[in-house]
Amino acid sequence: MNVSDITGVRKAVVTVSSTSRLGDVARAMRLDNIGAMVVGMGAEPIAGIVTERDIVHAIGVGGPAAVNLTAGEVMTSPVPTCSPDARLLDVMETMLTKRIRHLPLVEDGRLVGMVSMGDVVKGLLDRMELEASVLRDMYLSARAR
Repeated sequence: MNVSDITGVRKAVVTVSSTSRLGDVARAMRLDNIGAMVVGMGAEPIAGIVTERDIVHAIGVGGPAAVNLTAGEVMTSPVPTCSPDARLLDVMETMLTKRIRHLPLVEDGRLVGMVSMGDVVKGLLDRMELEASVLRDMYLSARAR
């Protein structure tokens, strides 16, 4: 099963400028109910990524003043990405080994979506349910003969 098999990963990705204040980034993430934002810098569409974890870390180190830091100062860079034809198990392995929950989806050098750990788990569960259903149908048809 590939990333392209997951419904909903090809969606508009909320991006933010590297000069955006962290407080504004956190507010936008809350309003959009998302856990990560891709950071763009000039002509570079994916300069980094700001996640909930990055925000918590910045506040833990800098206290309340951290809300005035910029996205460029707290972003994670370089950002691992994945392509639509990446295998889900490979994407999950990347997420687990790097301890991340979001991967930008890139196709032909363009940002076309975002894959979350929840997307990967849902995709794998859907695949398991389909396989279980097929096996159940095969068993029932063989038993009926």
